Amino acid sequence: MRAIAAVIACALALPAPPAWASDATVVRGLVRSAWYWQSRARDDKAEDAWKAVLAADPDQPDAIAALGGVDARAGREKQARDALARLQKLAPHHPDVPVLKREIELGPRLGAMLASARKLVHGGRVDEGVAQYREIFGAAGPPGDLALEYYETVGGTPGGWEEARDGLQRLVRRVPREARFRLALARLLTYRPEARRQGISMLAGLARDPTVSREATASWKEVLSWLGDSPDDAPLLREYLAAHPGDRAIRAKLERARRAGLVAEGYAALDRGDTEEAARRFAGAGDLPDARRGLAIVHDRETAARLKAGYAALDRGELDAAERVFQQVAREQPDARLGLALVAQRRAAAAQRAGDLGRAKALLERARTLAPRRPDVWEAQLQSVEFWRLLEDARASRRRGRDDAAEIELREALARAPEQDRWSAELELADLRQAHGGGEEAERLYRDVLSRVPGQPDALRGLTSLLVQARRFAEAIPTNEALLRASPRSAYRQGWLRAE
Repeated sequence: MRAIAAVIACALALPAPPAWASDATVVRGLVRSAWYWQSRARDDKAEDAWKAVLAADPDQPDAIAALGGVDARAGREKQARDALARLQKLAPHHPDVPVLKREIELGPRLGAMLASARKLVHGGRVDEGVAQYREIFGAAGPPGDLALEYYETVGGTPGGWEEARDGLQRLVRRVPREARFRLALARLLTYRPEARRQGISMLAGLARDPTVSREATASWKEVLSWLGDSPDDAPLLREYLAAHPGDRAIRAKLERARRAGLVAEGYAALDRGDTEEAARRFAGAGDLPDARRGLAIVHDRETAARLKAGYAALDRGELDAAERVFQQVAREQPDARLGLALVAQRRAAAAQRAGDLGRAKALLERARTLAPRRPDVWEAQLQSVEFWRLLEDARASRRRGRDDAAEIELREALARAPEQDRWSAELELADLRQAHGGGEEAERLYRDVLSRVPGQPDALRGLTSLLVQARRFAEAIPTNEALLRASPRSAYRQGWLRAE
């Protein structure tokens, strides 16, 4: 670094390019020095370094762009525009062309706008600050000396991670030897689980770079602490410990990962049905909760084997045999109550298919008593049985001429109806309301039925009849056409309707 500083000082002191100006190696070193200071936001040193670059190579585009930006911010518009023209001539597709244009457009205002954005961010109003940063830089993006400030701020905001990642990746490709850009990218990648391991790998490499070693090592350790205790992460922990063998926190984390690996192997053995191997692995994992749970599973599997015959009988449809097994095991195995509930549920299904809704309901209520925490076994079927019982009661009331009672039962059925069966109660209630002059509600119900079951013949017939009775023939024609397609015998003659 001292050698580079000496070269810069000499370059600044000379009125014309020195004899070594054509040496590309020297120019590259000066450019690296300039980016080094830019990445550390040392504007004064960066400006001197870029001037040294131009002294060595007057056509170096990065230096032209950077010093043009300095002129623009200082209000030296003519010099800035001259730099822009020169940059466009030498490298028309250089990434800093739009950046320099934006700096010229803002001029000295850029400094005040930056100060305002920084104040918002430091005051905790990050989203507002980022919005101002974006307004400053526009689509061109930030200049090199502000790139880290901008992307590190944007990267921590909702929706800003991808923008920051892409911007930092462009910087790293442009200046691959500047460690601070790679460090910023590595840190950013660790913020997302899907990119975290890539970021950790980058941090491990940067920890060996003396220019950023301390910061990279601190970030490396911090990110490792974010990982869970997965055995998959053990290699990452070992790599850190190889460089820092005395780190007790990471070593303890590695031990937890090792024990978690034993637990994972135990569960893999369980999946293979090897309960003996599983028990050994779980015992070796110590007192981890998952290990204790694994040992409990091993024990429970022996007990659960006694239920296997009962569930096999249930699968074969041998309900009496299944019930006997479950009753025998129920004294020592609570899960047998679920088996008894399933037996009751299947018998209820058979009773419902046979039309014996009373028996079906009694069996489902028994299933609910046996397995109150498993509503998936009985709830939907019980709701369906109660619905159809109410519907049958309403039909029976209508047959007996008790339409008032039928309407009460139908409305209760609607209140309890499963979504897929609701239209049946709506259709019955629509017929009842139409018979008693409730045309407006009947029409709404018919239309509700047709929205659920398009082309339902009884609803089409009821709606068409209602419209005809109300002499709304123009509306009746399309519904009657739909009825002709669904049930021709139920439809009105279209010619008569059109004549009316």
